Amino acid sequence: MSKLDHILTFIAVIEGNSFAQAGRQLGISTAAVSKQITNLEKNLGVELLRRTTRRLELSDVGRMYFDHCKKFIAEMEEAERLVSTCRAEPSGKLNVVSGVHFASHYIIPHLNEFVEIYPLLQLNLEIAERIPDILHEKIDLVVGYSISGPASSTQRRVATTTYVICGSPAYFKEHGMPEKPLDLIEHHYLTHSQRKDDDVLTFKDGSQVHLKPLLKINDTSALVKCALNGLGIIKVHHYMVAEYLKAGTLLEILPGCKESEIPLYIYYQESRHLQPKIRHFIDFLLAKMNLIQAKKPGSVPFI
Repeated sequence: MSKLDHILTFIAVIEGNSFAQAGRQLGISTAAVSKQITNLEKNLGVELLRRTTRRLELSDVGRMYFDHCKKFIAEMEEAERLVSTCRAEPSGKLNVVSGVHFASHYIIPHLNEFVEIYPLLQLNLEIAERIPDILHEKIDLVVGYSISGPASSTQRRVATTTYVICGSPAYFKEHGMPEKPLDLIEHHYLTHSQRKDDDVLTFKDGSQVHLKPLLKINDTSALVKCALNGLGIIKVHHYMVAEYLKAGTLLEILPGCKESEIPLYIYYQESRHLQPKIRHFIDFLLAKMNLIQAKKPGSVPFI
């Protein structure tokens, strides 16, 4: 018999406090149980049990060995449950919250394929410009936010981005091009109303400029449209305005002063096991993000 069989028998003896009880549990004779314990002690070279006519008593070494064996069996059972979970086809409801631009770039274009691959999964996708409460709102997954999740969540960095400060050519023709951060005080600043410290711009060297926003909007798309219409200067993630910067309909200012790269996160409620529906969605999303990134010259894969 294997050492694992001997360990399971040893645990059964201790938990049942009887060779006979262990034999009944395992479906073997009392003599067979006794033989296994004897062989286990012989292989280990120590006495695990002190036998008397009335009871069994663990030796000091036996108590230590029992505790470790219990942990080992528990971990093995946990591993088996994990494998079983990974093999399961994802099903049920998956509640995902994503920012507007992240969803439009990396999720929505691939939803047809996702629902074909996972027909038993009902995806509830909320596209929102807010910081969700993942615990109280029973959200499974939050994706594409530059603000990390709560301490009780499991989070993973999936990409990096940078903020850009930009405005339209028509705006700069009328108001002039800022040459240093302090010049921004004289300009029309448009900001997102849910941004913390919505009246402050921070730069790479740690310096800050406090501004009086001309306009606050709770929608980034509207913010970008206002900038395109020449209303003022905005600070947004680069990927949100990349096409406009390339086309020249928006111009980046103070590129040498902008902040370093910042991470984009996915996060979900902390758990010992990642549910199949969440794991499969994350794997699918990262595969698509890497595919998109690989098509860009000089790009590197997302994390």
